[in-house]
Amino acid sequence: MAVVIDERFEGTGYEESGWTENVPGGCTVDEDSSSSNAGSPAAWASQCLKIVKATNTTPYTYKQFGDAAVRYLRFEFYATAWSIADGAVDQIAALVNNAVSANACNVYLYRSGSTYYVLVVPTYDGTNQDFSFLTTINLNTRYRVEIKWDHTNDLFEAKVNGTSIGSRSITAGAIQAGSILLGITGAVAGTWTVYFDLVTVDDADWVGSSDPSAALTGTATASITEADIV
Repeated sequence: MAVVIDERFEGTGYEESGWTENVPGGCTVDEDSSSSNAGSPAAWASQCLKIVKATNTTPYTYKQFGDAAVRYLRFEFYATAWSIADGAVDQIAALVNNAVSANACNVYLYRSGSTYYVLVVPTYDGTNQDFSFLTTINLNTRYRVEIKWDHTNDLFEAKVNGTSIGSRSITAGAIQAGSILLGITGAVAGTWTVYFDLVTVDDADWVGSSDPSAALTGTATASITEADIV
């Protein structure tokens, strides 16, 4: 296992060099936010990333680390506010292919009725998707998201709080992944405030938890198609 990036947002600015921000009016991208705003998880130390999204805006920060066939992503998030239309999705993270500027996998907030979900959608060639996986989430709760992207063997899996929410073969020809983006790149009407920390990318294996004392448990899961969220 070799760690490619390990960003914990401690100190002034980012720990890893090369992050690029987009901060539209009415939005916040603060890599020096106090982790007390997210319940002060022990592993989050003193600081974390705070992103506030206003309606129809695209706040984000991203870092390139080089396209490769195999990437394992781990990040944690904690939402303190959200307002998304019933049946709508709002991106909070993505694995991106640098060469063609296309997303390999998107992570969304998704609302159905009064229930919110984290929705993980691999767009295997940058445009098309085979399947999606989701699990219920709540405000003011810490979640760990992990993604396995294996272009070599065309395999994909997503975990939330260490519990698999789905694994499948992806269509041959899947693009490689070489950037992590936190936030949203397509303007939609939803609003949210989300804190992020423990952003790690590995080139060989699952990263897992940085806080063994935290009893993060999985929740109910389901597999859905694109038609279910349109």
